[in-house]
Formats: sequence, C-alpha cells, structure tokens
Amino acid sequence: MNRNKIKIASTLIIVIFLLIPYAYGNGQSESGDIFYSTFFGGSEEDYIRDIKLDSQGNIIIVGGTYSEDLPTRNAVQESYGGGALSPGEFFHLLGDAYVAKFSPDYELLWSTYIGGSGFETALHVEIGDYDEVIVVGSTTSTDFPVTFDSTPSGRERGDSFIAMYTPEGDLIGARLYLPDEIDEIHHVEMDSSGNLILGGMTTSETMYTTEDAFQREISGESDGFVRVVTYDLETVVYSTYFGGSGEEFLGEVAVGRDDSIYLSGGTSSRDLPVTGNCLRSEFNGDEGDNFVAKIGPSRNLVTCTYFGGTGVDHVFGLSEGPDDSIVIVGRTWSDDYPVTDDALQPEYSDIEVDGFLTKISGSGGELLYSTYYGGESWDSLLQVNMDEMGRLIVSGFVLTGEFDTVNAFQSEYKGSSDVVLIIMDDEIEMISYVGGYYEDHPFEQILQDGVLYLVGGTTSSRFGVSENAYQDTIGGNRDGYLFVMNYEEYLATEHSAEDSSAGFALYAYRDYIAYGVVLGVIVVWYLVIRRNFSGE
Repeated sequence: MNRNKIKIASTLIIVIFLLIPYAYGNGQSESGDIFYSTFFGGSEEDYIRDIKLDSQGNIIIVGGTYSEDLPTRNAVQESYGGGALSPGEFFHLLGDAYVAKFSPDYELLWSTYIGGSGFETALHVEIGDYDEVIVVGSTTSTDFPVTFDSTPSGRERGDSFIAMYTPEGDLIGARLYLPDEIDEIHHVEMDSSGNLILGGMTTSETMYTTEDAFQREISGESDGFVRVVTYDLETVVYSTYFGGSGEEFLGEVAVGRDDSIYLSGGTSSRDLPVTGNCLRSEFNGDEGDNFVAKIGPSRNLVTCTYFGGTGVDHVFGLSEGPDDSIVIVGRTWSDDYPVTDDALQPEYSDIEVDGFLTKISGSGGELLYSTYYGGESWDSLLQVNMDEMGRLIVSGFVLTGEFDTVNAFQSEYKGSSDVVLIIMDDEIEMISYVGGYYEDHPFEQILQDGVLYLVGGTTSSRFGVSENAYQDTIGGNRDGYLFVMNYEEYLATEHSAEDSSAGFALYAYRDYIAYGVVLGVIVVWYLVIRRNFSGE
C-alpha cells in the first residue's frame, strides 16, 4: 500500500475542514456608497444600544461590554473595571458602559469605558449645542466615577447616570442623576431648544415637579415621569408625574416637530387620566394594558388613551407620523389586537407572538392604520421613524423566514433570528432581511438625509460587513454592529428577489458548496485508500 498517498489524502481532508470558514466567506459587502457595516467589540459580550450624529456628521455609539479588550482610543478610562457573571447567570446590565466616536469615514476618533466595579450599560446618547456627547445609562457600582457628589440608592436595578464629554472625548462631568427622586430613566430625547427630555419610572413621593405639571403628585406604587432639563442638567424646565393608582412603565418618548412630547408604555392602572378624545377609555387587559399619550407644546395633556388587545402587548417604538399622527410598533400576544381593513396582515398568526404597527390620529381618537406582522415564531417590531418625505422606516427581528420580501437587498432569511427592515409610504417600498447565520438584534436607528443608521448586537460571525469595515471579524460570542444604508439611493432603482442586493453579498448557496467540496474530497480519499488496499 502506498502510505504516502494516504498521508497526502488525509492531510488534504484536514486542510479542507480548516478552510470551511473561509469557503463561507466573512459576509463582506461590495456595496459601494449604498451600504456600510462593521462589527464593534472585544473578545466577550458586547452590544451597541444607541447612536447619534453630531453637527459634523461624526457617528457616536454607546452600549455595554464584558470585554477587557474593547477597542479604545484617547480614552478617559482605558481599562475595563466592571463585574463578572457566573456561567448561566443573567443581569440586565453588562460589566461596563462605553462610548465611541467615529468620523464620517468610519475612522475611530476616540473610545472609552465608563464604569466602576459593578455593572453598567450606556442606553442613550444625545449631542449638545457644541457637539458635546451626553451619555445616559444605568449602574450598580458604588464606586461609579462621578465628578459631582452623588450617593447611590442601593436599589437592586441600580441608578441612572449621566456623563458628558467634549467633542474630543475629554470628560466634562459625570453624576448619578437624583437617585432619591428618579428610579430609572428609560428614554432620552432632545427638543428643538437643545433641552433633554427624560422619561422613566419613579417611586418617590417627593420628586420635584414644576407648577405647570399636569400631575404634581404620585398616584400609585410607581408612576411614570417626564422631565425637561437643560442639557447641562442645571435647570429643570418642566417636570411631571404620569400615572394612575397602579403601576406604570413609561418606556418610550418621542418629540414632535412642534416640541410636543409623545409617551407610551404599560400600566396596571384602571384610572389613567384618559382624555375625552381617546381611542379607548377603559382598561382592557388582564393584569396590564398599554397607553399612548401626548403632551402639547404648552405642556398640557392633549391626549391619553389605552390601546391594544386583551392579551399581552409590548410597545417598543414610538414616532410622530404624517399629519401629526402617532405611530407605534411592538409585539403582541392578543388575537383581538385592533387592525384596520387595509392591514398588511389582518389576522394574528396564533403561533407565538406577532409584531404590530399602528398609526393613531394626533387627536388620539381615530385608528388610522394597524396591522400584525408575524409568522410561525417570535416576531417583533422595535423601532420606527418618519423621514423628511413622510415615509416610515421600521426595524425589528423575526425568527422565521416565511415573510415575502419587497425590493430586498437580502431576500434570504439566514439565522436563528434576523433583522427585518420595512420602508413604507402609502405602499410598501421595501421589506428586507439583514443578518448572518445566528442571532441578530436591532436596538436603535436614526435617519439623516435619506440614510439609515442601525445598531444592535449579533452572534453571527458572517454578518455582512463592508470591505472597509472598521472591524471585519467578530471578536467574541456577541459583538455590536453598525449598519448604514443610503436607502434613498437604493430605492431609486427596483431590485428583484434574485438581485444580490446591489452588491450586498448574500451567499445563498454557500452551505451546499462548502460541504459539497468536503464530501467530494472524502470520496476521493476513500477511493485512494481502496485502490491502495486492493493493490496490496
């Protein structure tokens, strides 16, 4: 028997198996000016929770990390200082927060950890009048690096922090935000005057309210709150409780073109301050229900309504829509969630959980459009924004590949969960998947001049990244991702389902190709061995 031939064939088998990942490719995109995508993270768990652009077009991202080797540059805090979890343990925060700033050409300008020895995550970022970077998050650290006197509350879920940086990344100041008044800040926006609008939850009976507040006292065990403060945090412009005799979770805040404030969340209260023009005046859930409210520019309560079905509904995204309408996205277990006759999907899938998209009139009394969006598994719509043309851009995630795509740049469902992007006006202009072969989750999106910026977390090592990606390989079990799409340019041309995404790589058949090559080599190896044995 020719043992040298057997050794060569066996070596070839090993080499082929080692090269399978490269046969798959790393999902790189040759997308030119239409798409950009990159990983961002270290060797452990990381994700990106929020994104904003400054006046120069620089990109600022924030999030959470367990990685001691997260990419840092010109950092205020160069080293990871956060906590560690035991295997199988879970906490709603990660080890440290971070903030990073990229140039418009995706060069990392500066990046720093934020945190003490406990757990932190940066949840929101806003940009000040002079491009200061304002980071808002949560911490459980008793040694969180504050520059103002702040005493931690000791609450299990921690306290909210606010840190401010110069455009160059130097720390201006950091503090725990009034832990004796505020339990949690769930959402942050900015109005046209540059004031921060904070929304969240409080159990404090002594939270400061302004004289023009429509609710000056707490009504239940916990209430929502809305507070407008100057971005330097020195002056409270407006502050009010929001709630009934039960418990409220104020999860989403949006700001209208006239500085109206839109609110949404969950409630167990049967006596919310609903207005006469509401869509539904009575509590309709089992243990919980949802609400949508609007505070006008003069800070009066313009509308407040219950909404949803009799099952469990979660609101995740909120935006002002065309003609001052209110647009809400989320997910529902309700088979009687209200839908309109022109719904894209008029019936509940009755399998797991469906996403929903609902449009309510600005007065709060009319259901303009509402649809389910779900299939045979767990599907959710998480973000919604309206662009300058009045189109709605929606993102979420789906756990099934049965959805029809329209003008898709990725028509193939790849992973155990993929991101879904929907662009719609009077009609659907695009429905496309985004993602690799494992879990992909979107956390936030923003729009600027016809460009979508989407951030989240992924476990897909072959999430489609650009050739010029800042980080072209996944660093750990989960990394953050930044996905940028010039959708105005993309929609200028129609794309068929077979179109490989105007240059965005799909690799629809790479599974079969890679393993077909391996199978072929095994067959050759077997024939070589058989021939040599028969020749002995």
